[in-house]
Amino acid sequence: MKLRINAIIRSFDGFTGKTTKITKVHNLIVNSGLEQVAKIIGKLSTGFDYLAIGTDNTSPTNSDVSLGTEVEREQASVSYVADYKVKFDKTFSVGSGVSHTVVEAGIFDSATESGSIMLNRLTFDAHVLNSDNPLQVIITITVSRS
Repeated sequence: MKLRINAIIRSFDGFTGKTTKITKVHNLIVNSGLEQVAKIIGKLSTGFDYLAIGTDNTSPTNSDVSLGTEVEREQASVSYVADYKVKFDKTFSVGSGVSHTVVEAGIFDSATESGSIMLNRLTFDAHVLNSDNPLQVIITITVSRS
């Protein structure tokens, strides 16, 4: 079995809804994510349903267990969108005076950073998240035989 993960990161104007920047990337399933998938199959653990974003653009490695510098984590909308494909979708927004230059994201099994298990990690071109410019992260996982 193979897991393939693709991501779309979209910045948009909070007033008009117009897309201001879009980035599409493939990303890395980390070791802890592979282990958790095996446990889910064996009904030894619960699934993943949280997306986190951060500001560290260090390249992902198989041994990563967290984002480099996490700034936001929220429960994603998770849906089965097609045969063998699940989609995680979250639009992040922040209050007035808060601004982040977001360059990394990942899927997790818990709302808390401490003790959670990361499925994947990706880095991408910088997107600015502030009160006027929400940031949408869409990560699609496709399961295949090869």
